[in-house]
Amino acid sequence: MQDLAAAEWDTVAEHWAGLGYYARARNLHKGAKQLVEVIDKTGEFPQTLAGWEAISGVGPSTAGAIMAMGLHHYGVICDGNVKRVLTRWAAIDGDITKSATTKDLWALAERLTPTENSGLFAQAMMDMGATLCTRSKPACLLCPLKEDCLAHAQGRETDYPVKAKKQPKPSKFSDALLIESADGDILWLQRPDNGIWGGLWSLPLQFVEKVDGKANNKATVKKTLASDDKPSNMPNDVRSNEKVYEAEFTTAEQIINEWLIKK
Repeated sequence: MQDLAAAEWDTVAEHWAGLGYYARARNLHKGAKQLVEVIDKTGEFPQTLAGWEAISGVGPSTAGAIMAMGLHHYGVICDGNVKRVLTRWAAIDGDITKSATTKDLWALAERLTPTENSGLFAQAMMDMGATLCTRSKPACLLCPLKEDCLAHAQGRETDYPVKAKKQPKPSKFSDALLIESADGDILWLQRPDNGIWGGLWSLPLQFVEKVDGKANNKATVKKTLASDDKPSNMPNDVRSNEKVYEAEFTTAEQIINEWLIKK
């Protein structure tokens, strides 16, 4: 963990390359830094639920799992597997994507979780949801809760959990600018921390949205390369010609804008 906390983001991203979900890598990196600070101050990992929830990327269920199974304290989990078991067992008709239903499920999980050996209970609930109370083919005959399960009694196991259909993800389009120096060096920009490909390096991009056959301009990445931000393998002449490249980028942007308007 100390090595992860001390590493530069570019190094972490390089090792994470190809796995996707780079926000998770950023949270792991940031969380490691936060944990090192906590350990430096207290000499140990966080010992409370609130302490774990303060770490980047750690939500209530993960924090509860760490408390119950990692530290052997009282902890409650309510992840996807547990929600599926509970909604079927209690025949909860509320949409699990809604905050009111989530609140009810957490309250039920807290009421059912024993104060002693809550880690064993949490592990059993997760395993049951993963192996028996599965999404499409629940093995009800093998389930230890079948006698009390309301969904099973009603023959409606696969009707739960209730979940609204996801809206289709919008399609995004972009124009990439390939800016090359006379020596063959190519300009790369580091993207903002938030948004698509956060913190990664890419060609200058201009995102557009196609509507009725036309293209509307979206915000353009304008961050120029700074010497301290670039990877060590970035060509030196790119480092020393930032203003030249910025001017070329602006010119190329104007050309692309004119092309989009004509389209």
